[in-house]
Amino acid sequence: MIAKFPLILLTMLAFQNFSRAQTTCCNNSFKLKSFHKLAKKASFKKAHVEPLYCNPMNLKGTMISFPTQDGKSGRAYHVEAKETSNKALFLFHEWWGLNSYIQQEADRFSEELPDMHIYAVDLYDSAIATTRENAAKLMSNLKQERAENIIRGLINHVGKEMRIATLGWCLGGGWSLQASIIAERQSRACVMFYGMPEKNINRLQQLTAPVLFIAAEKDAWITPDIVMNFAQTMSDLKKNISVINYAAEHAFANPSNPHYDKEKALDAFRQAIDFIKMHF
Repeated sequence: MIAKFPLILLTMLAFQNFSRAQTTCCNNSFKLKSFHKLAKKASFKKAHVEPLYCNPMNLKGTMISFPTQDGKSGRAYHVEAKETSNKALFLFHEWWGLNSYIQQEADRFSEELPDMHIYAVDLYDSAIATTRENAAKLMSNLKQERAENIIRGLINHVGKEMRIATLGWCLGGGWSLQASIIAERQSRACVMFYGMPEKNINRLQQLTAPVLFIAAEKDAWITPDIVMNFAQTMSDLKKNISVINYAAEHAFANPSNPHYDKEKALDAFRQAIDFIKMHF
């Protein structure tokens, strides 16, 4: 089933034979190898300039820690809801890590969603990249098992009664989907900004949350074909997916990126907010 809501243009793909989807997708998965390959591409690194710095003194939230199943601790930047709430939004950073820009974005979402707890998840265990080379190394060194343990740790931290939405950009876009799969029925909405999708049919069958995919038509890495195939697979599985295509480059929603498009980024932000509100 495809979600319908105002102001969003949906890319709707026809239902096709489910066995074809099994044949083409079952042996390929999101996994981190997709991002590891991107990290080695000079063109991918060149497209990401060093992120702008925002003054952490102006931030509203605090850093928290929580136990993870591997005997370690996870971290997240937390902005409390303005009132008692059983709703939370998990944000997932780009390849730079949980820097002040992502924390600033968490504050921004808290202003639009005051009845939700906002958690910006730290997948890099305190490491933050300020150069493209360091970002590539951090993304290459991120382990699937560790990232999943961090997500599960945060889900345990917020508790079984918490209803969860997930959202992320690029690397974080892929992890937004993974987190919604891991959260099972606690997840009520998933937003992916130009993130690498899951291709494994068995994994996607576990997904219960509706997905909003923010796509960039000129994206050389999360290409239109990748987005189209993902939408087709979701449709084959009768999963709820909406796709918005922008005539923009990869990372167009990040103000520190040379391809930042303020008008489209603001529209995408509003679409994400409306999507989350609709499913809560």
